[in-house]
Amino acid sequence: MNSRILRIILRAGSLAILAGSARIPLSLADSPPKAPAPDVPKYAPLTGITGYQEIKLSDDSWYVAFYGNRKHEQTVVDAAWSARAAQLCQGIKRPFFVELRYVSEPVLTPAKASEHQEAPDGQLSKVGAVYVPIFIPQVHGPMAPVLMPGKSAAIRCVESPDALLDQSRAVSAVEAIAAAKKRGLAVQ
Repeated sequence: MNSRILRIILRAGSLAILAGSARIPLSLADSPPKAPAPDVPKYAPLTGITGYQEIKLSDDSWYVAFYGNRKHEQTVVDAAWSARAAQLCQGIKRPFFVELRYVSEPVLTPAKASEHQEAPDGQLSKVGAVYVPIFIPQVHGPMAPVLMPGKSAAIRCVESPDALLDQSRAVSAVEAIAAAKKRGLAVQ
């Protein structure tokens, strides 16, 4: 065969004509293909296997959970969880929240604890038993173990980081929502 015969090659998403050894691009797609956009979970109440849910523990405390699926990165799920916690706190006009290590963790200064019904041992005085939700997917037949990203923890909403024993744990609701939006979540 003659080396001058033109060949059409499809490579890396671009169409090019090779005439001998000269390569002539036919499209702007001669650059590397774009990476697919990361999969972002739908920011909505839990339906099926993805979304958020919460249980109100007291006037300023919730147990918040957000679940993703295998396509979602844990960092995106964490941002969605923080955004939901921030929304709950903004709903009661508290611009900060703190993630609790356990449901009744004492996090307020003694002066603020007496104002917010927090007993000296951290127990919320107006709350009875607290049931922690456990997510169990519904399937028919045997189910293979699947690891899916999720986050669930209790939060307490506060007016100012000054109300906390450890001010470094305070999370700004405005910043949490901005971070979630930056990750592509459709937070209102």
